[in-house]
Amino acid sequence: MSDIYTERLYLRPFQQSDEACFIDLKTHPENMAQTKIGALDIGQAIDLLETYIAQWRHSSIGMWALIDQQTEQFVGECGFAGRPGFSGVTLRYTVDRQWWGRGLAPESVTAVLDHGRQHPDLAEVSALAMISNSRSCRILEQAGMTHVEDDFDGVTGFRRYVLSLNG
Repeated sequence: MSDIYTERLYLRPFQQSDEACFIDLKTHPENMAQTKIGALDIGQAIDLLETYIAQWRHSSIGMWALIDQQTEQFVGECGFAGRPGFSGVTLRYTVDRQWWGRGLAPESVTAVLDHGRQHPDLAEVSALAMISNSRSCRILEQAGMTHVEDDFDGVTGFRRYVLSLNG
């Protein structure tokens, strides 16, 4: 397992002790408003956290918890996860609403993609963003991802991005 440090964040694999913060992140409608699935219920959030934890037992990449280095508070998530219909992995990130507007999403995305470039088996990463979420689209574009498709998976308003990491 790999920990990642940025200027302001400490990224580490999720742990069971993250459950309360993770539930708040994933069940709050404001945090999840710009996602395909929207806010999760508590059971779905717990299941997703278990998936993230299990992913690290079987892989050297996964989803990281974002921790503020100064306060040691939970900030959100960023990392690589599988997605049905994709051959590779998808980049996912969610920053808790109380941390918005501080540039932490692009900081974590850049760090995770840099880490991915060092992974020999990770050739391509995809990401999704709602077209109406101009901040997220801009973060992905500034990270070097290329817009390749609109209305992803038949869902109007979702834009798909791709980045080749080792080529």
